[in-house]
Amino acid sequence: MWSHRYQAEVLAQPAVNGEFRHIGWDGWGFPGAGNTVEYLVLDPEDSLAGVAKNHQSGKLDGIPCAVPPVHRRNNHWYVVLYYTGEDWVRGNSGDPVGDSYRRIAISLTTAESLGHVASLSATGKLGRSGQA
Repeated sequence: MWSHRYQAEVLAQPAVNGEFRHIGWDGWGFPGAGNTVEYLVLDPEDSLAGVAKNHQSGKLDGIPCAVPPVHRRNNHWYVVLYYTGEDWVRGNSGDPVGDSYRRIAISLTTAESLGHVASLSATGKLGRSGQA
């Protein structure tokens, strides 16, 4: 099973003071919108067990920034999701790339829901075309 390989890679990592050992577990996305990443996280003390059970989100000890709810796989192993344009290194605190992706995605979705054809200029401003 692939999970054993990932677990072995995490176990081989040196411990970093204050952070859980982790590895990229899964990811998806598409050009121009960025990637969404899930990490397989080792929590030797199972300190995330209560957080996972209660579906809590936010800034958690051992994880560098706020995250959506953490999911428990089994004893000591958790999956942590970072939203599009965020990751374990850059986090989600004022990351201009991630923020830009979110603004563009929201703008395009809004324009499409209003029935407009959206175009994006080089400055990142949303323009509308096809209006009567």
